[in-house]
Amino acid sequence: SLAMWDMDDVMSLVHNGINVVGIGYTVYLGSEHEHEMLTEAATFIRQAHELGMLAVVWMYPRGQAVTDEKDPQLIAGAA
Repeated sequence: SLAMWDMDDVMSLVHNGINVVGIGYTVYLGSEHEHEMLTEAATFIRQAHELGMLAVVWMYPRGQAVTDEKDPQLIAGAA
């Protein structure tokens, strides 16, 4: 899914005393928005790492291009 916040929002939290150690992002492989999600995830990962933060990406097979979301080979590929 596309981001609800951006890194400026994260940095605003940091500047207000919130101890943010990392960011997380979900990508649905097989979604019609897969390309946008992967591009956005890459941008967030780079920005987080430049700021010394961790980045976690959750990837799930979902969407029209996925015939069986529980296919072990598909899940392994997403991981």
